[in-house]
Amino acid sequence: MAGFQANKAHKTRFASKASRQIHKTARSDKNRISKADRNVGKGARAARIQRSKMVRDQKRAALLKEKRASSGSVSPPRVIVIFGLSASINLNVLAEELLTLLSPENAESASTTVSSPNYKLRATVLVAPHGDLLACMEMAKVADLIAFVTSANPICEDVTTSSYIDSFGSQCLSVFRAIGLPNTAVFIR
Repeated sequence: MAGFQANKAHKTRFASKASRQIHKTARSDKNRISKADRNVGKGARAARIQRSKMVRDQKRAALLKEKRASSGSVSPPRVIVIFGLSASINLNVLAEELLTLLSPENAESASTTVSSPNYKLRATVLVAPHGDLLACMEMAKVADLIAFVTSANPICEDVTTSSYIDSFGSQCLSVFRAIGLPNTAVFIR
């Protein structure tokens, strides 16, 4: 049982003469019932602890529910979109490597959707067409994970940040930021 320790107070009537004077009442005030103002927020700490425990338990339950719903053979597959940041990258080879990694050892990877018993996950691997902005936007909307792929070799000789991404790749990145990105990963090949 999780809780906190609350020790008993020392059993004295009054701590000082000043506290004794606080408790004394005049004869005219003896008939009036009054509440101590200092006991107003006494249960606030316990309420905060209880509230934070309840929020923590709700988050844990929601995460567990999502994890159970996303794993298994009856769950919908996770959509993984592979997006090349430059035209010089061969994305089909990477898609085949991902499918063989996720598929069981004896299975042929003929389709783009595989069920992996090792990772307890179903996944669909899609390759975004380079140069088609609308198709890339639609794929980004339905994707659970976008894998951005860039080349380890720069496009031009002078090495800057923009030399690894072509103009279409930078245009798509700005559009993706505007519509909102799902989980992302970056592959360097």
